[in-house]
Amino acid sequence: MKILSITVCGLLLGTSVLAYTGQSDWAEETLRSAEANNIMPYVIEISDVSLPVTRAEFAAVAVRLYDAMSDTDAEAASYNPFTDTTDRDVLKAYAAGITNGVTDTTFEPNSYLSREQAATMLARVYYLVEDSEPTPTYSQLFNDDEEISDWARDAVYFMSENGIISGIGDDLFGPKDTASREQAVAIAERMFEKFRPELIVTPAPDSTQEPELTEEPDNAADDTDMLSRIPIPTFGTVTETSEDEYSAEMTVEDVTLEDFEEYSRTIEGLFPIHVNNLEDAFIIKSDGEYDITVNYGNGIMTVSIEKAS
Repeated sequence: MKILSITVCGLLLGTSVLAYTGQSDWAEETLRSAEANNIMPYVIEISDVSLPVTRAEFAAVAVRLYDAMSDTDAEAASYNPFTDTTDRDVLKAYAAGITNGVTDTTFEPNSYLSREQAATMLARVYYLVEDSEPTPTYSQLFNDDEEISDWARDAVYFMSENGIISGIGDDLFGPKDTASREQAVAIAERMFEKFRPELIVTPAPDSTQEPELTEEPDNAADDTDMLSRIPIPTFGTVTETSEDEYSAEMTVEDVTLEDFEEYSRTIEGLFPIHVNNLEDAFIIKSDGEYDITVNYGNGIMTVSIEKAS
């Protein structure tokens, strides 16, 4: 098996070797701080951070913020009320009282999160860790105040007045607008720094040296190494791999359904085009250039990738 590329090694270790995909210049320091403070979810870390954040992804951000601020580990709900997701972070956020479903039985995990929804989730985190209602002063109303939902109004103004979620210009808040993944992580990091400054961890400075390889350099992956394009799981045991110029396959044993679901979210971020989905244990995704298939059953997960036709 060939040594994986430096980027994939970074995913395996759970640390950022290079800048986040799609990262804006303004976000570099904030994203690194969020990672150092354990607020950056893996599902966002390996995704294009310039794209809109989904409800499930922001639930992951909110859960990590809650854990960091309260120094606890949120537990998932023992009973799943939702018929459209089994996402572990969603169930943690639901059990903690950070988020609710869109209906009694649906969460809409892949729907984009609105700015007022983000404010509301963060306000609930504040209430849980501070045991205090987020009470704004309403000293100055946004010009689009009438567009803010009643259930979100206190949260929107509290987050704005504390410098956590700013307006979008012209004294507008844009309550129904979406937020990008990097913006979602940034507002969570601002909230952590605002209310838990004593817990802030300063990220390590960037190194100008090339990362060391774990094998000889002549074994390093090149542009034709198909296997290196498969995200390496941090669970189970890789028992078999194969590849040629056009495709590669990996077999992982001792995989739980929870592992598979977490890995599926990784694939969702890296391969945004939905080709097919057959039940919960079989997904096919594409980024236009490569197609990737993940199959799971009886504790065994197979992942294959091939150049798109």
